[in-house]
Amino acid sequence: MKRIMLLCLAALMVCALTACGGKAEEPGSGPYADYWHGDWYGWWIMDECSDEDLENAWTDCCAVIEVRGEKASVTIWDELTSQKDPVCTFSGHFEEGQSENGKLVSDSGMVLGAKKTIGKGDLSLDPAEMATSEFDHLIAIEGHYDDGEDYFDYHFYLRPWGMEWDDVPDDLLPYLYKSWYLGVKDAPMNQASFPEVK
Repeated sequence: MKRIMLLCLAALMVCALTACGGKAEEPGSGPYADYWHGDWYGWWIMDECSDEDLENAWTDCCAVIEVRGEKASVTIWDELTSQKDPVCTFSGHFEEGQSENGKLVSDSGMVLGAKKTIGKGDLSLDPAEMATSEFDHLIAIEGHYDDGEDYFDYHFYLRPWGMEWDDVPDDLLPYLYKSWYLGVKDAPMNQASFPEVK
């Protein structure tokens, strides 16, 4: 009898959650999805490093930003990592920004495999206030890493996959932009892979 009562109670709770909007948001939904949701390409660089050998080390990268209503997840990988083992990943939520594209604020995440190095509010990404705001749909994700021993600043520059970068100065172009990206940008990103690093 208790088992039947518990099953009925569980069913009622599921119904209540559904009625109250407990159902998960679909990918690509929400007021800011048009701008943020999708595949991205660009490059990233480290500076102000504790290890001088890493100073100004940079590489091309790809990213997936998945928007579900007011929430988002960001996964970034580069030529030396993969989507399953990314160089940076974080979750966040949207707040009102200085434009209709809103502001993505981090909740938690990591960079270079270190857990919880991106905390709540550590990243505040408002396209209208970024250093790259003069360029259409070019976002900058910039933060600081410090594990108590090693530290560096990181800067990711990303544009939607398939978009050209012909309006930006040469020092903002990804390294593989001309030699690789222009030849694969019209195909889905998941069908492209970085050239082998030699």
